Amino acid sequence: VILAVLTGLYFYSNNKGISGQLEKKKQLQYLLIVSMGLMLIQVVFGTQVRESLDIVAEKLGNADRESWISGLGLEFYIHRSYSIVLALVHFYLFYVLLKANPNQNKLVFHTKVLLTFILVEILSGAIMAYFAVPFWVQPIHLVLGSLIFGWQFYLLLQVTSVKEKINNHTYAIS
Repeated sequence: VILAVLTGLYFYSNNKGISGQLEKKKQLQYLLIVSMGLMLIQVVFGTQVRESLDIVAEKLGNADRESWISGLGLEFYIHRSYSIVLALVHFYLFYVLLKANPNQNKLVFHTKVLLTFILVEILSGAIMAYFAVPFWVQPIHLVLGSLIFGWQFYLLLQVTSVKEKINNHTYAIS
């Protein structure tokens, strides 16, 4: 909630709006809301994985870092596999945006940034899973999760606020 409020404040204090036509606006809004909900669910799974990891680390100790992941339960496998769902939803969002609105450069760019965040987030998770949970990757993974949610919300605000120019007048589309 705090991240959404800060993102909204930034958006409304700096936004000049995006003008032009935005096809499939409702579908894009829906996809962004769904992706934000899916991301929040992923964060809950990640929190559960972190709790389990703390328990495993306490039992096995730092000397046995290589076996931490194997000591995790079902929540780890759900969290790991669920990232594929998140990536697919975001690639579909990008596909819909690009197919319907290839000239919306600002939205296309911001969606590319979002996809990059998601791919780096998945990469950081894979590094933790396959390279004995390096301590330096954990904060990167957490920060990226927050950035993804904030960026999704920023994109939603952009899509929602698109203004269409008709006969040299600007009208808000909602």
